[in-house]
Amino acid sequence: MSCTTSNQPELPILGATGLTLRHYEHNNLTINLQAQNANLYSNLTLLTYWQLTVDDEFYSGDKVISNEELGEIELHNFYSRTADYTLASPHLFYRQNTGEAEAALATITSESYQISGENFNFSGDNQFSFGANVSLTVSAEEESAAITFTANTMNSFFRGGQNILLLEGNTRIESDDFEITAHIVELSGQDYNLIMAQGNVRIYRKASSTVITSDNFNYNRTTLHLTAAGNVYIIDAEQNLRVRSLFLEQAGENANYFLSGSVIVMKDEIFARAGSAIYDSTNETLLLIGEAEAVQDGNVMRADRIEINTATNTIRMVGNVSGRAN
Repeated sequence: MSCTTSNQPELPILGATGLTLRHYEHNNLTINLQAQNANLYSNLTLLTYWQLTVDDEFYSGDKVISNEELGEIELHNFYSRTADYTLASPHLFYRQNTGEAEAALATITSESYQISGENFNFSGDNQFSFGANVSLTVSAEEESAAITFTANTMNSFFRGGQNILLLEGNTRIESDDFEITAHIVELSGQDYNLIMAQGNVRIYRKASSTVITSDNFNYNRTTLHLTAAGNVYIIDAEQNLRVRSLFLEQAGENANYFLSGSVIVMKDEIFARAGSAIYDSTNETLLLIGEAEAVQDGNVMRADRIEINTATNTIRMVGNVSGRAN
């Protein structure tokens, strides 16, 4: 009769100490495995201070525990380098049957971006997400074009052959030229030059100290073309000017702002409204078009077109002029 206790440690079936090397071919792949210590148990494989190369891909870590029964691999201080990016995590779990991985903390770095965050998940089809405290930096050939991001969560997926980054919750984007905050931001295009934001959107243009707020916002960082829709406000603090509309568009960095849909203007003692407006911030003029009306010092003015000089507060009216003097 024999007696065993559950507290007795399992002895390795096969063990090796010191640098071990394994080189073999599998499915047309060249594989090299090195480890300082390697131990094989009945259901577990334990490696310490290991590194693995599979063709041009490289993986390393302090410790790896492979559980064949559960089909899981536990990796400590894990680092991997592939052709597209590097992945680093202090503690990562990998599921062999699905190709999925998860980690409490992780950092992904590629030629164009670096992403760090919590609650990392990776799927077998090269899509990944972060569940909390995401920080993202997008680099560019010109240092001034680089942008940084923070958000509560992030998901990465492919659509139309493009990699999409979806950031959600307290999202903030910043570059040398602008700062954007919103609830949801979607990034796409080359070097993530296309920005689509939704929910409590606020854009701060640093060069002009202009603020734009809206429900939805689209911006192309390459062409500098932007559109905003839904409860749009453009606020020029230097001119003490606020303009509200349903839609806003700017075709380039120094181009005029085109506003349409129930335009309302508030400028010092001036209150005005029209169907649409064109704001030229460079020349400090605001042109109201379509049933335009302006009130200044109690005087009411109506015309087809009303032009306001935002520097001097002078008003010029053209076409079907009428009004009432106070």
